[in-house]
Amino acid sequence: MENDLPNIRNILIHYGATIRGTHGQVNLRCPFHGDSHQSATANLDKNLFVCFACGVKGNSLQIIAGQERISIREAVGFLS
Repeated sequence: MENDLPNIRNILIHYGATIRGTHGQVNLRCPFHGDSHQSATANLDKNLFVCFACGVKGNSLQIIAGQERISIREAVGFLS
């Protein structure tokens, strides 16, 4: 199922994150709050994100749904 999801790296970049890596586990400043430290992590291979400061977490569809305040079903077509 992970391969069917939008790429978490692209989603986080869409919301303003700066991500240097292309695979594996990366630490980053959370794009969802005024983060001044790298309080978030993303597993680019497993398509997962979590911010330990603000609590935003999930796969790419869950991130889209939460940020856009739409359903998972609506999030599927968000980037189309």
